[in-house]
Parts: sequence; C-alpha cells; structure tokens
Amino acid sequence: MMESRQTRLDDVTLVSRSARIPSLSSSVRDIFDIATSPRVVWSAPDETTVLGSGAAATIVATGSDRFESVRDAAESLFSTGDVHAGSEVARPRLFGGFAFHAERADSKPWKQFPNAQFIFPRVQITWSTDTHTETDTADNDSHAWITVNAVDPGATPDAVEYRLSQEIERVKTLESTNNSRSPPGVTCRHRRTSRDAWNRGVTAAINRISADNLQKVVLAQALEVELEETPVLGDIITRLGEHYPSCYRFIIEPVPGTPVDQRIHTDVNAMTTVGSEDIHNTSQSPAFFGATPERLVSVRGRTVETGALAGTTGRGETTAEDEWLAAELARDEKNVHEHELVAETIREQLSPYATAITSDSRRVRKLATVQHLWTPITATLEEDKHALSLVEALHPTPAVGGLPPTTAAETIRETEPFDRGWYAAPVGWIDAAGYGTFVVALRSAVAHDDAATLFAGVGIVADSNPDSEWDEVQLKYRPILDELESNDADDDTINQAQSEISTHTQGTVDDTMNESASTSISTPDTTVPSESNSQSNTTMEPTSDADADADADVDADADTNTNIDDTE
Repeated sequence: MMESRQTRLDDVTLVSRSARIPSLSSSVRDIFDIATSPRVVWSAPDETTVLGSGAAATIVATGSDRFESVRDAAESLFSTGDVHAGSEVARPRLFGGFAFHAERADSKPWKQFPNAQFIFPRVQITWSTDTHTETDTADNDSHAWITVNAVDPGATPDAVEYRLSQEIERVKTLESTNNSRSPPGVTCRHRRTSRDAWNRGVTAAINRISADNLQKVVLAQALEVELEETPVLGDIITRLGEHYPSCYRFIIEPVPGTPVDQRIHTDVNAMTTVGSEDIHNTSQSPAFFGATPERLVSVRGRTVETGALAGTTGRGETTAEDEWLAAELARDEKNVHEHELVAETIREQLSPYATAITSDSRRVRKLATVQHLWTPITATLEEDKHALSLVEALHPTPAVGGLPPTTAAETIRETEPFDRGWYAAPVGWIDAAGYGTFVVALRSAVAHDDAATLFAGVGIVADSNPDSEWDEVQLKYRPILDELESNDADDDTINQAQSEISTHTQGTVDDTMNESASTSISTPDTTVPSESNSQSNTTMEPTSDADADADADVDADADTNTNIDDTE
C-alpha cells in the first residue's frame, strides 16, 4: 500500500546518484510503458531527452505567487542535496508546469492538475548523443544516464546506489522494439465551442478592439474526442518527434491528491526495491502532452534565450506554392505588425533584468502543417536569475494572451466556455543551479483512459474574420489529432481536402506568381526579404521528409492559403 506524507523543508534529505550506460538500446517507447506513474518525458531540440519515473518529491503551489512559491521550495529541496551526477546531462531536475490562469481549474479534464506542480522523479533516464538528441534513439553513438533520487529524512547513499544498480540491470535487459503501435482511433468528436458561439465571441472581441479597449486577444477552442482504445503515449511522443523534430515534446502526468501548501511532499516508500508493486505502471493517469514550436525561455548562467513566434500561414502542396506562401507571410503587413508587437513586448519584459538584448533577423520557420514568423531573442542578465523568475516575467506572452494583458485575460475568461488549465501555459524543467527551459504548451492535449481533449487558438485583431479564424483553429488541431486518428482513416476524405486546398491555393499562386517571381525563393534555405523590413532576411529552414508527409493530413475546413495571426 503506497503512502505519502508531508515533510518540512528542514527535515528533507536529498540523495542522488547516477551511472552511464553506453549504447543503451531501449528507447523512450520501450521504457515509458513499464515506468511508474507519475511519468514525465521531455525532448527538445539541442537538449537531451529525459524520461522520469515515479515521484520522490512533489512541489505544488497556487495563486498569483505560485512561481515564487515553486522557486523557493525548489531551492530549499536542492540545498539539502547529496548529489553525485557524474555528468551535467545526468543532473537531477524538477519537471512540471503551471496553469494559464492564477486559479486552479476544477473542471474536466484538469481536475487532477494543480495550479502548479513539479515532480522530482525517483528514476530519471537521460538519452544523449555526441551531436544531437532524439526521442527514440538507439544508434551506436548514443548513450544514456540513469539517475536515482531519494528525498526522505532516512535516505542513505547505500540505499540509493543499490536501487541504481537494480535499475541499470532492468533497462539493460529490456527488449528494444522499433515497432510503433497503431493510433487508438477516434470514434466521436465534441466541440466545446459551437460555430455560433465562436462567431459571437470573436465579434465581441473585435468590438472591444474597435472601442480601443483591447489591442489583441487570443481565443481558443477545445475539442473532446472519444477513442477506440487507450492511447499509447510512448508511441505518440515518439511519432511526434519524428514528424516535428524541431518542436519541444513533453508528457506530464500529475500526482493526484497532493495538498497545496508551502511544503515539499515526499514518498515514504521512495526506495522500494525493483520488482515491487510500484515499479510497473498499471494506472490510467491523465496525461498532458504535446509538441509545441514555442519556447518561452531557456536560462543558463546569465544567458537567456527566447523568441517571438507569431504570424502563421499554411504549407503548400508544391515547392513553388510553399515558397510563395512563405514569401507572402514574410511581407504581409498584418502578420508582420502582429509579430513585431509580440517581439517588442518580450524585449520590454526582459529589459528590467538584462544588460543587453539582441534580436536576430525575422525569418520563416517551417513545420509539418504550418509556417511561422519567428524572431530569436537573446539576453544577457545583469545578475544571476532563477529560470522561474524569467518565466513569471514573460507569462503570458501576447502570442497566447493579448494586449493589454489584464483586459485580454478578462476577455478570455468571459468568452471561452472551458478552462484552459495548463494549455498555453509554461511547462518545463529546472535544476539546482536555477537553470531551466520552459515552453508555451501549444499543440497539446490531455488524455485520460479512452478520451482526449485537444486545445488550439488564434489571435483576434481588428480585421479578423470569425469564419477564417474558425478554420485556422481546425488546422492547429492536426498535429495531435493525426496521432490519435486510426491509420485506416478515410483516404478519400483526405484526398478531397488536399484537392480543395491545392485548387484554391494554386489559383492564387497563378494570379500572383509573376509579381512574386522577382523575389529570390528557389530553395528551402533561401532568404526572403520582408517588404516591411528590408534589413531583415527571412530564412527558409529545411523541411524533413516526415514534415512533408504530414502535410497530407489537413482538415477539409482548413485553407492553407489563409494567414493565421498567432501560433497557439
């Protein structure tokens, strides 16, 4: 019988030990199924991939001071540490996130998700390669680190090292498989926002903007789907990595029933031996997962990396069409203006902490189903700052909230007939040094048993059209919906959608191709000057074969030739 207790900060002892396993053949897909809930997965470009199993400790908080509360508890936890990591990549970390609003969501599907929760895994497996990190890597150059953590007044190095040796043997003997199981299949869909309600909400927001009470607001929708089977999240996160390698992929399972106060909560049985009932995952915990293109902030030392990701268009059916869409996005006055609003606000939010802020040139970033305007931003801090201090300063960005922030938040609450929960909120990790990476949880969903709830949104401005904004939301469901729908989905429907989109887009391309021909866009790496900013070149990032293949699965209602205001 599992027990838990509340432990005062001055009673906590943290013991952590790590060991390297060269050429580990087991992948995230292999280990996730047998891991203990709560489970976490973090996989990001230019970072190691991490899978956490079980909770040696949990930090929870609520209210407007939740960022500060988590930060203080994390610093207290790590200050007690007896940590021998052996490598920086194996350092123990806390994984978690926050709700979009300061208040906790008590409605489905968020009932088990606190307003803020961070998990300190009992067992942490970190995959790394010499040159890059992949969610599902098993090549000869790859290796892994296993870290075992204990947080308990009675924790001892000997007990932790014994558990570590057991975990090493367990993963080394685990059979590896590259066979991905089929998606669970969608049997029924239910929209939380009707078409009429959406039109009324968007129109009301536009009226507020016209009355100068609001500059912009981001409105979202929720799509509930019933599934034929319980989704296999290890497979889903692996496929998301294959289709969206430049995005940040995550899975977070909550720790249900954890009371909210200023203390750290630890598991009495944190050092249970391998083979006991807590090792294998038998529960059907809810899980928040996604593949988001938007990084909120990364902090390492006094270097901060973030960026503005706002302004979107679809992908073309041909190379010429795709490049034309990118060029049109790069010089579209509405999208460029919206993008610069977001970039300028981020720079303003960082300025109180930074001695220097540098913005790279605005460029087009290509994903499987959409293209975004993207401006990387780097800052140098005046003094050391914890990652959560920067998260608090930046959330929510105008790309997911609006301007001014308070009025936008009020409009969101009044308009959306559901609670956002952790959607569009900060999700990520922190370590003992206060370093960390957080993303904006877009292109995401909550799965529980044989159901899932997907979220997507768009930015509303003065000249927004409710019908086109509706279509754009449907397009943004695709990354997650594609991983849930059965492989034997109606090909005729997909082909019809492709045909309609191609016909509409190609007609526009043909009408303007001569005008666009003078713009240099011959390959994905070619830069495209923006008419509104002639000094800023737009770089066409290479598109992987997997990205191109994913283009086929576009919703019949979604028009890829329509510019999208934001990235939600």
